Amino acid sequence: MRRLDFLIKKVRFNSNNLDENRFSDLEISTFFNDAQRHIQNIIVQNNPRNDLFSSEYILETSDGTEEYLLPPDIFAVSAINSVDIRSGGSKNKFYPVRALSNSDRGTGLGYIIRGNKIIFTPIPERTVINGARIIYVRKLYDIGPRFGKITSVTGNTVVFDSLVDEGLEIVNYSDFISVVDVDGEFKSKKIRIDNYDATGISHTVTTSDDLSDVQIGDYSMSGENTTTHSELPDVCELTLTNFVERTIHTVDSSADMSSSNNLTNEERSAIIELFKSTPQDPAYPPIFSDEYIIR
Repeated sequence: MRRLDFLIKKVRFNSNNLDENRFSDLEISTFFNDAQRHIQNIIVQNNPRNDLFSSEYILETSDGTEEYLLPPDIFAVSAINSVDIRSGGSKNKFYPVRALSNSDRGTGLGYIIRGNKIIFTPIPERTVINGARIIYVRKLYDIGPRFGKITSVTGNTVVFDSLVDEGLEIVNYSDFISVVDVDGEFKSKKIRIDNYDATGISHTVTTSDDLSDVQIGDYSMSGENTTTHSELPDVCELTLTNFVERTIHTVDSSADMSSSNNLTNEERSAIIELFKSTPQDPAYPPIFSDEYIIR
């Protein structure tokens, strides 16, 4: 999918909102994030086991501790595809375990989801459970316009020139930045803003996080996990921009907001058809040839 900056230009032209005093690029980017969350909701509801947003999370368990937090970016507590445990002295071998209900607890090896936590049974001990792997559906990364370009990297200090209008200060939108390359691939996330040049010319970020991959010429984004390109498939681009255009047209009319925040029936049907679950072929397909039928 094209970079958000280009999609914003397209939406401005189609919605006749070329004046940035009406909506800033950052404000339009919030509409895009609302839209892509809405589209992801439909995809996950229709096909919760899809591989588009699948992610892996490794838990290091501790002796005697049964409760652990789920991944912070999990789409929903019901969006867990599988849980494997690492048993005994093995470091790289995982074994699948099943989800248990409260009434099943204590009947075997497994896990229970309660709130934002996963509870293992039996209680992890090094000889039984010494780690776990969760395969889950994660939320899409936020998207936004580039906020600055890295001009200096010295140790754990990063300085970048502002690319936004004077007075539009990054600290008004988030206490963190992300750094991405020209293609929107993350170089670093969740970098806390410790020092800010209020003139809007430059910002200095000091952090204990690893910035070893950050290079001069990379771009800064406002937010903990913000990039320049939507993770939705390219085929969703038109649906995404149409959604935002409808939002812009109706944002000042509360009576119309309910309709703008939904896809059209045609768009919804197209997404469902495109991302529907396809059943796997049977392990032993039926034989119809008389040559193979035993009589």
